[in-house]
Amino acid sequence: MKEFPQDVVTAPYGTWSSPLNAAEVAAGAAPIFDAAFRGDEIFYSTKIPTEKARTGLVRTSLSHPGDREQIIPSGFNIRSAVHEYGGASWALDQSSDVIYFVNAADQRVWQIIPGRAPHALTPDTSGRIRYGDLHMSPWGLLCVREDCRSTRRERAIVLLTKHGTTNVLSTHSHFMAWPRLSPDGSTLAFIGWEHPNMPWDGTTLWLVDVRTPATPAVAVLSGDGVERPRRSDPGMPSHTDPGISLLQPEFTSDSSLHVISDHQGHWSLYGLDIDPVAARARVTDPRHAPAPTAFDADRLRPVIDTGEEIGGALWQLGTRWHLNDGDEVWAHSQAATATLVRRRLTDDPCDTNPADTEPAGTTWETIDTTGETFGTIELLELGRTHLLLTAKSTRRPGVLYAVDRVTGLFTEIASERLDTHQLYYSRPQVGELGECPSSSTRRTIPASQPPLTNSRPSWSRSTADRQDRRPRRWRPARASSPPRASASSR
Repeated sequence: MKEFPQDVVTAPYGTWSSPLNAAEVAAGAAPIFDAAFRGDEIFYSTKIPTEKARTGLVRTSLSHPGDREQIIPSGFNIRSAVHEYGGASWALDQSSDVIYFVNAADQRVWQIIPGRAPHALTPDTSGRIRYGDLHMSPWGLLCVREDCRSTRRERAIVLLTKHGTTNVLSTHSHFMAWPRLSPDGSTLAFIGWEHPNMPWDGTTLWLVDVRTPATPAVAVLSGDGVERPRRSDPGMPSHTDPGISLLQPEFTSDSSLHVISDHQGHWSLYGLDIDPVAARARVTDPRHAPAPTAFDADRLRPVIDTGEEIGGALWQLGTRWHLNDGDEVWAHSQAATATLVRRRLTDDPCDTNPADTEPAGTTWETIDTTGETFGTIELLELGRTHLLLTAKSTRRPGVLYAVDRVTGLFTEIASERLDTHQLYYSRPQVGELGECPSSSTRRTIPASQPPLTNSRPSWSRSTADRQDRRPRRWRPARASSPPRASASSR
């Protein structure tokens, strides 16, 4: 192979030369991982090819995305090793200038104010105690802590204060993800699962009273071992799957939250109403704690059901498929291609209005994605005026966009790069197996206001008929390592 792709020559097997080498490919890639707003500023983490591919943190702004500043000094590498694959390794404190991050070398949580030297928040254990899934709350930094000092790894949801104090909030599950506190700080919600399950097999939504050190569990929605329906398909061995996969709980009030569930055979977004924990009597002795209330999937009410997958395989902690701020909920719906959908909450009269001719959860709109077909979308943060997401297509490896919540305009903030020989990579194509309908057959019901842009035609089939025509569910097999990333997926 010569220096340019168009100058292709034929050579005997094993004798052809290539400008590609492993070192260049590994060092040259610069993927974008996470992003967050702080006012007009945008922070995002990405690899720095010129510094041994360490992960750094870049600061830019919505008004001047071309101006970029590295925040984390050399010698620090942002990466968590919790669950080995890590994820959600940094977080912004919106009430101050502090940024928290996990350093790869020692797995400690560090804090830094831009322009100053970082200092450690947690003790040095030579990497034997790890932190991940960082999420900032008004009461401190929520984390999944993994203790590797013994043969059996012990995990817990902990709250780190700005002074370094560690408060253990829950040890109720072997694997944990998405720790969230209710607005009044009384209730912890998270997703847990047990070995040998993977998070797409069967998980449990835990609700824990954290007002006292006893931290009793007050309610659980367990999907472990619960059979869920599987769509009819002659290629499937049975009509049920053991286990319901619950993902990404997010509080919408002290007594309600959104959570993803696949109890209907595909992942969709649901709401769950709970009794406010603050109204319960405090339990100071865990031996006297009443048994937690057991919910079942019948308690879930649809919020957004596109007939495709709002959810997926949790390879890295912190992955999000939906975001909401009380006014709107945005979600990533995935089939052969990715779709960005939105539902306005403030204009909906009631989710369960008996006069509605359509089932709850169907009033949503698609957002036109710059006229480009995205293979994957990753939602990152919902700001006051814009939504941050990364998207990959067949033409580009990945772009960080800020999406205007009013106009739907996509503003490019930063772009990923595969490596210096990007032109040599083959261009992926979108295809479907069997007779699965394409996403163009999606039914889109206008919300209370017209969609920003919607090129997808309406489809007047009944809800039951739409269920039968939903794309085939993909469930990843258990594996010791995640699937390899392609040009259209990380």
